[in-house]
Amino acid sequence: MLNFLKKSHIFYIVEDDASLRTLLKKQVQKKYNATIYTFENVDSMLKNIEKVKPDIILSDLKMPGQSGLSITNFLSKKDWGIPVVYITALSDIAEIADKYTIIGKPINFEKLFQIIDYKLPA
Repeated sequence: MLNFLKKSHIFYIVEDDASLRTLLKKQVQKKYNATIYTFENVDSMLKNIEKVKPDIILSDLKMPGQSGLSITNFLSKKDWGIPVVYITALSDIAEIADKYTIIGKPINFEKLFQIIDYKLPA
């Protein structure tokens, strides 16, 4: 396939920590050369998602306001099939780890990229 015909993926990054949000954006941009939208909370992301649908969402789990899990609840009502990868420093994630794709903090970017590669639509 010709490179100029290749679709550029759209990523949403939802993270309340500005420095981590910036780091995630830089690393994902470097690896995927994607269009990236960043949000500091779930509410701001939800205001944008009707306008521009992402191919994948990377979200912190615990943030002020709505938790990252509310993204999955919202998406399940829309049936858009957008994958979500949760990033968290929480140690008690065992009870939800079977239901969601979760990666711990500090972020192992190699592992994160493997998950993204698996989840991204072709």
